[in-house]
Amino acid sequence: MFNFLDDVVRDCSDRIQSIGGSIVRYDKGPPVDTDELDRVSRKLGGRMPPELVELGRFAKHFEFRWRMSGEEDQPLPGVNYPHGRLYWAFSGFEPLDPRDYWWAEEIIDGQREGIWHEKIVMDCASDGDFLAYTISPTATHVPVYCSKDGTEPTELVLGETLADFYRAWARIGFLSINEFHAWPRRTGLDKFDVSYFREFEMLLSGHAGHRVLP
Repeated sequence: MFNFLDDVVRDCSDRIQSIGGSIVRYDKGPPVDTDELDRVSRKLGGRMPPELVELGRFAKHFEFRWRMSGEEDQPLPGVNYPHGRLYWAFSGFEPLDPRDYWWAEEIIDGQREGIWHEKIVMDCASDGDFLAYTISPTATHVPVYCSKDGTEPTELVLGETLADFYRAWARIGFLSINEFHAWPRRTGLDKFDVSYFREFEMLLSGHAGHRVLP
């Protein structure tokens, strides 16, 4: 299911370097083994979404990270954070505990706490917001971005599946999830749409030596 990422990341690397960026890290781990799969599943109360099992079978950990060379002097069109990362670590998948986030106590009051529960944190932004995956037995398993914007928490649905989100996100070079912070406030939308970053997508596409994106 996730084998497409090999070609997508290779293509993304070419495109980023063609506009003056540098690849900081590329690390793909081996597939998850049965023991670790069982161990993580138990941490999740036996609620291991099939899509995450497939992700682990592709690689139990993965990191692709880039930044612009001398990024302070090289602003990118429509982008506030000129760097990007695709990351997960299967061994770190565990139910979200809002107490782990410095701002959570400001907004969890019994009325809005549901947004923080029954999720796995997959990656964090520098401001404490995070990319997560829902594991609730009563909800659709989807990737989401959870953010504290002012005093109200918001949740941005990133795609119908994690694979769909990764395919769309690749079009903008796995741009930093810090860019998603103000999305709902600026657009009024609660679902991710890559066209919001059209300028940057066009910049990358115009410098692509080849296209292998699905």
